[in-house]
Amino acid sequence: MKSDRIQSAIGEIDADLIEAAEQEGTSMKHKTSFARVGLLAACLALIVTAAIVVPRLTRPEEEANAGGTDGRINIHAEIKPSDADRVLTDGEAAAFLAERLPAIREELRANGVAAEALRIPEKGYSHVRTGDNGNELILYAKDYLIYDGETLVGIYELIKDADGSLGGGLSWGGPWFPEYQAFLEAHRGEALVYLYVGDVEAILTPDGRIVTPLSVTEGANALRSVIVPEEQAQYYDFFRREENTYTP
Repeated sequence: MKSDRIQSAIGEIDADLIEAAEQEGTSMKHKTSFARVGLLAACLALIVTAAIVVPRLTRPEEEANAGGTDGRINIHAEIKPSDADRVLTDGEAAAFLAERLPAIREELRANGVAAEALRIPEKGYSHVRTGDNGNELILYAKDYLIYDGETLVGIYELIKDADGSLGGGLSWGGPWFPEYQAFLEAHRGEALVYLYVGDVEAILTPDGRIVTPLSVTEGANALRSVIVPEEQAQYYDFFRREENTYTP
């Protein structure tokens, strides 16, 4: 849901360097071809570096194609679990994240994010992907919130690959983090249900609200086109499963 950040980062590098390359070729044609090759190599290196430094902000292709990919929230199709042989448990995640914690701390600090007293709640949350194509409970991926003291500073999306290995990506610095944290605190003790409607993350609350973390106060408006008003009261109970439920 934040793929525009990486596209923007790469796009800006590409535009600047291409312009520089064009000027170089126009005004300094006497330079050898090796200089031009070097410039292009530098351009490629910067693009690759940007892709590495910016955390993975897009969903894996197989996850993006799972269940529903577009349309409205669907309560007329059975919720089918993903591969039962590929289930990410909170126990596996806790061990992985504990080992990974020093690297997470350094990555946050390198990007100007406070990371003095990191803690990661052991319970993560998965999602049901819903849409016109059906519903799928994603069992191989979960999000884990990362706090520095009492402040939400990151979200780690952990994925279990087909071979059983774990990996994932860290997101940080979202301008919506404070609002999302305020939302979680306002719903402390309540079971929140997480969905993906296409590529948009949605949260269902026990009182029948539907919001998105990117702007929890405007979530109903942002998701209006995917809601069937006469069915909204049924969403929470229909989609609630242990795996895609998180209680702050």
